[in-house]
Parts: sequence; C-alpha cells; structure tokens
Amino acid sequence: MQYDRLSQQHLSFLLQVEAAVEGFTSMPAVTGLRIVVKFINDHAPVVTVDTYTDSGEALVRVDAPIGTFIAHISAFDEDRGANGEVSCRLDSYHDDFRLVRIFGGDYKLITERAFDVVGVVVVTVLCQDHGDPPLATSTNVNVTITAVQVIDVTKSF
Repeated sequence: MQYDRLSQQHLSFLLQVEAAVEGFTSMPAVTGLRIVVKFINDHAPVVTVDTYTDSGEALVRVDAPIGTFIAHISAFDEDRGANGEVSCRLDSYHDDFRLVRIFGGDYKLITERAFDVVGVVVVTVLCQDHGDPPLATSTNVNVTITAVQVIDVTKSF
C-alpha cells in the first residue's frame, strides 16, 4: 500500500490487488486500486472566553486607557487543513472594542476607547473556519463598565 497526501483536503491510498482462479493453469491478474479520501468540514469552531478575573466577569473601568485587556478568546476546530483553520472577528461594538490575534486561534479583546457611560454591553465574537462550506460559532462576552470610585479622604475636626 502506498500513501500520498494530495493536498490539505485529500489523502490518497494506492493498493495493488491480485486475483486468480483456483486451478493448475490459472494465471493471476494484477491491478491497482486508488482510494481518495476527502476531508469534510463537519466541526464548527469551539470558542472559549477567559477574563482572568476571580468572578469570571469581564470588567473595565469607565476611565480605562485604550488597549486595556478585557478577555482572552480561544477558538479551535477539530477538522484538518483549511477546514480546521479559524478566524475570529467582532460582530458588535466595533468602535468600543478590538479583537487582536495573539497566535493561531488565540485572541485578546481590548478597549478601543474610553467610555462615558456605566453599564453592561454584550460584545458578540464570531469565529468561522475556512472550510467549504464554512462553519461558524458565535459567543457573547458580557462586559461590565464600572464607574470610577472616588474615596472621600477629607478630615473633619
């Protein structure tokens, strides 16, 4: 058996098959059989979010500088070749946050500007593989924007 990689999407096996009819004067026949295995895109990316906070919540102060880390996003696809390659992008809040590729399927979500309101925003991250057809997974990151706490240190006598 001979094994060839035709591409990232295909494997090829070449088998030599020999057949003969039983008997004293039978002559065997030999032929080749090529089997081509095509990888299919049957797994959607798996996306995980880690905020590296004790509570697991994504928190940012309203006055945080541009580029403040919010969360680590990791996307993985079990398929092979292009079917297993994943790209992620923001599907919401493009002006407020940015997704930066760290390496492979690892990204960091950072702030793109300072905020002027306090509250919770839901940032949607869409991760899609490069298969045919492409499969995608989206996940939401709830980001809590908190106010700056002012501590009154005035002394009274």
